[in-house]
Amino acid sequence: MPHERDWHPDHCATTSLVNSALLSLSSKNIPLNLMLLLARVWHDLSAPNLLVALDKATYLKKQEALRMHFSQLTSATTGKERITHNRYGIMLECIDRLSAVIGPEKILGPSSKDPGIEFAEIYSVSRVFSEGIGAKCSPRIILLNTPLTEDIFVS
Repeated sequence: MPHERDWHPDHCATTSLVNSALLSLSSKNIPLNLMLLLARVWHDLSAPNLLVALDKATYLKKQEALRMHFSQLTSATTGKERITHNRYGIMLECIDRLSAVIGPEKILGPSSKDPGIEFAEIYSVSRVFSEGIGAKCSPRIILLNTPLTEDIFVS
């Protein structure tokens, strides 16, 4: 989900809704044990700890999915194509390429080795328990099809 400082009102509402749902479940003594992934959309994450490398095919599928997202490409009021609507596809490519370049240093620290990836996404991952947020994911870079398992969390 988007992180709490994303400036887009719909993204902030999504984050607020999920947080409220988690609090509600917790207050009803419903056991929680899940991974929470916060994504960078319109504003950088303050403490990212996961970089997911995307291959070219996956990146192209992501672009294709965006083209299917009606509200990003057309006006909700007129139904006409938004020629000037923030050119989201171009921005998405820039973000994914930038994440591949600066992501390793954001995740692993300055002077980290360049893994030679073309596209990537940056996340902040933590565990959520009934008692609240638990351990953060240990900083790492993974390939897209690598499952997120218990061993990614710091004890």
